[in-house]
Amino acid sequence: MKLVYNEDQEKQKNIESHIILEEDNIKKAGKAQRAKLKGKPFKEKAEYFVEYYKYPVIAILIGAIIIYSVIASIAANKDYCFSAMMVNSVMIDSESVSQSFAEYSEFDTEKYTCYVDCGAMMSITGFGESDLATSTKFVAMIQSQDLDVVTMDSTNFYTQSLGESMIDLTTVLSKEDLEKHKDRLYYIDYKDIEKKDQNLGEPSGSLYNQVDTFEEIREDLEIHRHPENMEKPILVGIIIEDSPLITKTQSYSGLIPVFGIIGNSPRIENAVNFLHYIYDDSVDFSSLVATVVNN
Repeated sequence: MKLVYNEDQEKQKNIESHIILEEDNIKKAGKAQRAKLKGKPFKEKAEYFVEYYKYPVIAILIGAIIIYSVIASIAANKDYCFSAMMVNSVMIDSESVSQSFAEYSEFDTEKYTCYVDCGAMMSITGFGESDLATSTKFVAMIQSQDLDVVTMDSTNFYTQSLGESMIDLTTVLSKEDLEKHKDRLYYIDYKDIEKKDQNLGEPSGSLYNQVDTFEEIREDLEIHRHPENMEKPILVGIIIEDSPLITKTQSYSGLIPVFGIIGNSPRIENAVNFLHYIYDDSVDFSSLVATVVNN
């Protein structure tokens, strides 16, 4: 029988022999070190341990910390039962209103997260770093279906509405709700969305108007109160400036807040309930005022 030399097999054998030799050397070195330490005081043994094993131990500890952090993060990452952004609300404390609404709705906060973000800011006259951060977060939360409700000043609300972020409220609010808020309804003209998408001209709302004073903001808002003047009106918001939540916290000073429900929200019922909450006189909204202005 003719033997065939296999170069790969020979290399593998050499590698295995080298590994075995190194393991033997390590074992012999360890045995020699232990022999030297035999009968030595504890202090010398401790110094030896620190000298020869500190890096492996540090690596093990770092690995353990990373594993623990990942597990803890996963365990703490509860699904949302409700999530909202109250952009430019300023005077409302995020933690307080989150807890208040969770209690109002009887959410199981041991299993689910209820959070109302009142720290997001967005300018009505320019676009800076805070505006970029808020816009990025807003879009990301919509894409991940983690956002149910947004309240914004009317100027920014119109801008976001043109992106078709808001649901048509006639499809989710009851007849009773629509009747109750009939004088607070906020419309946009779908024709404006078409103009924006097709670059066929400027929409009529506040995105393209310079609004610098409260009078101009109020004048601009009136455009959105009159669907009869629109070609394709869509009900996308509720003007909530007279709600107990806003009046008792004195939030949105100099601005007019509008409530809207995000179009792809998977928790529509809870989103509608937040509107009920905003107008519930039995809630102690004055306790939700932030002691320090949200950043």
